[in-house]
Amino acid sequence: MKIDRNQTIIQWSLLAPYLVITLLTIFALLIGIVFSSFSFQDAGQGKIVLLFWTFYNLLVLGITVLAFVELPRQETHIADQPEATTLKIDGNLLPVLIQSLTQDTLCFSGLSHPLGTVGSILLQGIGDVRFTVIAKTFDGARLRLQATPKQKKALILRFYTEGGAPGVSSLKATALFKDFTKRFSASE
Repeated sequence: MKIDRNQTIIQWSLLAPYLVITLLTIFALLIGIVFSSFSFQDAGQGKIVLLFWTFYNLLVLGITVLAFVELPRQETHIADQPEATTLKIDGNLLPVLIQSLTQDTLCFSGLSHPLGTVGSILLQGIGDVRFTVIAKTFDGARLRLQATPKQKKALILRFYTEGGAPGVSSLKATALFKDFTKRFSASE
């Protein structure tokens, strides 16, 4: 069974127990408000504490219920938006588009070079990285990157903290509030 990640997905089997507990808590709260025969006056000053913990329980259950609702994913990959850069071979600057990038290899389109060609490529946030052409592709070439230890560290940071990579690299309160309200809106 293939799941379409472009739509909102609700994990009903995991959500059900928490939803039942939430509904029972709301029902118990309402039954005490609506029907006086269920309203006992022997709690005294403890009513405030009981109401606090009831609403706290509802807040925690509400957040738990939200955890089982997956919003559509909007991942971007380098192949979806190729990055423009330049190759430096024998002192010549040549424009190319990066099609794929790993820690050790890079595939580009735009030009073709013979196997064994050496030069450097300018990578955003990393700098000029030395390379050797290891294979030809139908519209470009595959390069073996020869990064310095500092450049390797920058590549790792680029892979795991920028762009469409999963994970959180920074947080903006306004964006968080916007996404939180979007989750509750009926527009999706």
